[in-house]
Amino acid sequence: MREIARERNAAVVLCSHLLAEIESVCDDVVILSLGQVVAKGSVADVIGHARGNGLRIRVPTAAVADAQQVLEAHPDVARVTARAPDTGWLQVEVLNGSPEAPGRVHLVTNGVLAALIAASIPILTLEAEGSRLYEVFLQLTEEAIQ
Repeated sequence: MREIARERNAAVVLCSHLLAEIESVCDDVVILSLGQVVAKGSVADVIGHARGNGLRIRVPTAAVADAQQVLEAHPDVARVTARAPDTGWLQVEVLNGSPEAPGRVHLVTNGVLAALIAASIPILTLEAEGSRLYEVFLQLTEEAIQ
């Protein structure tokens, strides 16, 4: 679709509930809830305005217990949950990770990564909470309903 739009110098309007598709195909997004616009702008901007104070970190399954121990000892980590220990995913809730202090989450993320690296724990994947369009959609539509 992007290629066709570029070739024809045209805009394409795509309406879908498949947010991963929207995220990968579209430049701009409008999120509606109950007929009201709750967010609009570039996909990156809409995702960037999401609130979040957590990280999802995937480590090798053999390292889950060690990673959890290292993360729980970190001063900027409030809680660590092994979401699916057999897949290596850990949910990490960080302290002071709010929209009021957006730079703080990046500093905490760097510290968390440094702690895992210092403990020789391989990091397979790192995602910030609210980093996907579907998470933003859920946050925004939940707020609109309340």
